[in-house]
Amino acid sequence: LGSTSVHIDSIPNGQGHRTVVAQIVADELGLDPKEITVISDLDTFGGAWSITSGNYSNRFSTAVTSAVALSARKAAGKLRAAAARSLGVAADAVELANGMASAVGGRNEPIPIRRLAAQLHWDTDNFPEGVDGPISELAEFTPAGLGVVGSDDRMRSSLTYSFQCDLAVVEVDEQTGHVTVNKYVSVHDAGNLLNPAVVEGQIQGGFAHGFGAAMLERVTYAPDGTLLSGTFQDYLCPTAPEMPELVVAHAASPSPRTIHGAKGLGDGCSMITPATLANAIADATGLDDLAPPFLPGRLWEGLRGEDPDALLRQPTATASPGATVAPKAGGLSGQDQIEIAAPSREVWDALLDPDTLKRIIPGCESVELSGPDLYRARVRISVAGIGATYEAQIRISDREPPARLRLSGKAESKLGGGEGEAHVTLAEHDGMTKLSYVYRANVSGRLASFGHRMLDGVVRLLLATFFDRLRAVLSGETPPAGLRERWRAWLDLVWRSRGRT
Repeated sequence: LGSTSVHIDSIPNGQGHRTVVAQIVADELGLDPKEITVISDLDTFGGAWSITSGNYSNRFSTAVTSAVALSARKAAGKLRAAAARSLGVAADAVELANGMASAVGGRNEPIPIRRLAAQLHWDTDNFPEGVDGPISELAEFTPAGLGVVGSDDRMRSSLTYSFQCDLAVVEVDEQTGHVTVNKYVSVHDAGNLLNPAVVEGQIQGGFAHGFGAAMLERVTYAPDGTLLSGTFQDYLCPTAPEMPELVVAHAASPSPRTIHGAKGLGDGCSMITPATLANAIADATGLDDLAPPFLPGRLWEGLRGEDPDALLRQPTATASPGATVAPKAGGLSGQDQIEIAAPSREVWDALLDPDTLKRIIPGCESVELSGPDLYRARVRISVAGIGATYEAQIRISDREPPARLRLSGKAESKLGGGEGEAHVTLAEHDGMTKLSYVYRANVSGRLASFGHRMLDGVVRLLLATFFDRLRAVLSGETPPAGLRERWRAWLDLVWRSRGRT
């Protein structure tokens, strides 16, 4: 049929290999790149495998493209030989361009390259001189210059060496730790560029990866190995609004070791961007011990001489004296306080009364005393629009009436379960009671897939609603809105603060 296909052993994952290969073959054969089919599948049942197969270490732009060019030049040589016989000229006088084979002073009109290819395939008894068969070419590129393993078991393992210089101008807000990248310039020496558009995309993509690693992305584990960043609510990737403008420039020193003078480019910005931003931030802040990501909160703590990872290393929360909870590593924890216009004894009694508990527990359907200091409750709660009914048990311990107590419990539903505890202290002054609490909680099952950040917000909201309703009941006020309404109001506030509706 006169069609052109190319098989390569480098499997791309987004670098544009097929585009570049089609371009190289089209240049050698005088065709349009759209006419070239590039096959990058590699199956060892149908193709040879070697240690140099695959896609790694920037081998595509150096080794693979060189082999492709050599193979295409073999094919071009056969096409010129076939055309030379018809045109009545020497093979080196034939020009392959625009899908045609022609020669200045040739005795015939230009010949379609597709016809020449088909002729060599079908007319196997009449090959031109020097042509041994149809066009099916295999080329192996074995570069010079690598040498052999020396007596000290060392050798040169890289064919080419690329160079890159990045410059960043940043501004750090000392009050918030927020970093603004005012300008970022990246200059590359990748030799001769095979396809400038593909190179631009490669640099921009690498920069996005490097910027994300430097400024946002972090895999976080608790001391017990619990993954705290298992969803994109907790593991932050950069999107277009977060990316600063990237200024790209090139300074080419072609490689003498490759067919096109090309060198590698693939890993550049993804590796150098975090170091560049770290140096710029260090210069701006005077900090000499920085570890990415450079999130505002982590930088803010670093500017104040604090350890930005202290909470991950010491999962213990404290509130007022005597109120301590050692949360399980990787769990949700926090603390808060509220003032209630009632004596501490009334607050204490309300916390132990099943009827009051039913009124103040968010989503509560029933509460009953099932044993000494043991309560059983049925609660309906929705998280991220997914609702479930929970069967809960709550136990009261460490009682020191009316000063402090410990609430512990667990709950189960079809979405999963949870367990936790809170230490509550009551301090009365002038008829007012300051209620302080510190808590920890853990979730399991499908609930855990909602992500640490959302679950942390849900737990905080549940507890805030519980104690706010307690304050309202004892103050004679109307209990505040339910959890769903408070959750929606909170989301509305967040979205409006971002200028969205």
